[in-house]
Amino acid sequence: MSVLDTDGRLADMRVRAERFAARVEGIRGKGTRLNGRLVFEVDARKNPVNVAVDASIGQYNADSIAELFHGAARDACQDVDRQMREALVEFGEDQKTRELVRELMGPLSPRLPPAPGAQQRQAEPQGPDPDDEEAWNDARSWLEKA
Repeated sequence: MSVLDTDGRLADMRVRAERFAARVEGIRGKGTRLNGRLVFEVDARKNPVNVAVDASIGQYNADSIAELFHGAARDACQDVDRQMREALVEFGEDQKTRELVRELMGPLSPRLPPAPGAQQRQAEPQGPDPDDEEAWNDARSWLEKA
């Protein structure tokens, strides 16, 4: 591989990264409840952008309204996740590209879906050592490990 090939690939990656960043900037997730009487909208970083509420939801009690807001916000975030997956498919599926995107996106990167086939990290076992019978039967040792 020559230097010119590398420069060309880097230039191509820069162009693709700029296109991806522009695409991500335009992503908006939308979640609704009560047939559109409650609309919750978030940006690509899952920050609230807009909340539209119809006055007719005042007939519900406070707990129900809170649940409706949470549900609409959750739907909006899931919509953003779906759109991010679509944008990643457009941008590229190879592992190096995904790693580059994660670097470029900064705080957004933990929310990007893992690469296909990537191994999931197994959780460490919780609780005291099974060989230590006294600690095993002591509730405080379980809480210390949690």
